[in-house]
Amino acid sequence: MWEEHVSRLQCLFKKLQDAGLTINLAKSTFGRGTVTYLGHTVGQGVVRPKSANVEAILSFPTPSTRKELLRFLCMAGFYRCFCSNFSTFAAPLTDLTSSSVPFQWNDVCNQSFARLKTLLASHPVVHAPDFSQPLHLQIDASGVGVGAVLLQHDPVS
Repeated sequence: MWEEHVSRLQCLFKKLQDAGLTINLAKSTFGRGTVTYLGHTVGQGVVRPKSANVEAILSFPTPSTRKELLRFLCMAGFYRCFCSNFSTFAAPLTDLTSSSVPFQWNDVCNQSFARLKTLLASHPVVHAPDFSQPLHLQIDASGVGVGAVLLQHDPVS
C-alpha cells in the first residue's frame, strides 16, 4: 500500500515537472492517514464530519429568531448524510422557517433541536463501499420527509 502511494506521488511529480509546474511544499502534506476535506475527515476507509464543525453545532444556542434557526438548520443539514431520518427529526424546526408561520419556540422544537444535536454527537461514520460486494437501495418516505440511501453490509459490525 505504501509503495503504491509513493509510486503514484512519483508519477504525479514527474507530470508536474514535465508541465513546468511546481508544488508549494509549505502548503502540502504527504503520506497522511487522514485528511480534512470540505468539512469532512476522510481516511482509513471512513468519512466523518469534521469534529470542530460538530462542536460548533453542539454548542449552538437555542435559536430565538428565524434567522438563527436557519443558520442552525444549514449547519446541521450539511451533515444530514450522517443522520438517518434527518428531515423527519428536523420537520418541526423546518416548519418554523416559513414566514407564514409565527416563530414560536415550544417543547416540540426543543426536542427536535436536541435530537439533531444528539444524532451528530453520536460520532457518525460513513464507510467506503466495497464495490465487489452487493449494494442495496433503501427508500423511506413519510408525510414530512423522503429519503434514499445506498446500503452495504458492514462485516465489522
